[in-house]
Amino acid sequence: MSINKLQFERLNIIHDLLQKNGKYSVDELVEELKHRLSTIKDTSGYEIGISRRTLISDIKYLRSKGAPIPEKSKKYSYTESFSFLEVLGTNDTLLLDELKGIVGKLQAFNKINDLMNVNFDEIALRISDSSSKIVMFDNPIENLENADLLPKFLNFIQKEQVISIRYQNFQNQKFEDTFHPYLLKEYNGRWYIFGLSETEYEKTGSKQIFQYPIDRIRDSNPILKPKLAYFKSDWWNAENHFKDMIGVTKKDGQKPEKIVLRVYGNSVDYMMSKVLHHSQRAILEEDEYTDFEFFVIDNYEFRSKILALGSNAEVLEPSELRKSFAEITTKMRKRYLK
Repeated sequence: MSINKLQFERLNIIHDLLQKNGKYSVDELVEELKHRLSTIKDTSGYEIGISRRTLISDIKYLRSKGAPIPEKSKKYSYTESFSFLEVLGTNDTLLLDELKGIVGKLQAFNKINDLMNVNFDEIALRISDSSSKIVMFDNPIENLENADLLPKFLNFIQKEQVISIRYQNFQNQKFEDTFHPYLLKEYNGRWYIFGLSETEYEKTGSKQIFQYPIDRIRDSNPILKPKLAYFKSDWWNAENHFKDMIGVTKKDGQKPEKIVLRVYGNSVDYMMSKVLHHSQRAILEEDEYTDFEFFVIDNYEFRSKILALGSNAEVLEPSELRKSFAEITTKMRKRYLK
């Protein structure tokens, strides 16, 4: 069985603990793993979780590779020396594929970088640096619509310039906005520009963050507004804005809430190995299902993740969200029965 990058990190930690003649119960190992994994982030910048079920699965994997861990013992330990290099073969295709994926991302971003006419190595360092405040990317792709706007918006952000943009939404409604750009962010193959809408600020008197998909902007050359003073972004913390959500969509003033999701079948292992959000934790583990708790913004992107699990997911809390999914599945059933 091949392993992925996250499992490799867990196995490496378990091996490090056990090779030092350590003896750990399941709960003790889980706590040690939680502590050590807290320094490692996933691709979205969130902490990686661990559950008892995942730990037991990892121990079984180590045993299958020859790790000298006794079967019947209240505490895990090595009974003799063991080389962790034996666990991972050189033909582990999944890990190789993941490495290829990382290279692919860098190559894709390099193509975008060509448009920006700046040094790729410098950009790569800035993107990998957690202090970067003006660009985030998730999964850059080629042939981006309006890709030529990316270097222009980056320039506007760096120079703190106010611009006027024309935008067309998905209902084909067109409008113009005076905009103070703060951040470029890529999510799920689409780039967004985040900033303050002066048009809305004049209406409400309060500063709010707006985002526009780059591909919906209808200006190849957004107009500069040099006479308008630029509102600096010091009133907005991008990291805090995104930490309680998946994706980019959040209503003004929306707060994270507790959501409980029951997951069945093979999807449990998927959820364990690919944490949807850093707040995810398993609160009940049964043979047929596992209940996961989240503290997250209820938005389109999070709901899409739940829907992607199909019949293997059931919303338990809150009742309003459960009702909403019941209505969605009823509509889906009617369509399939036609």
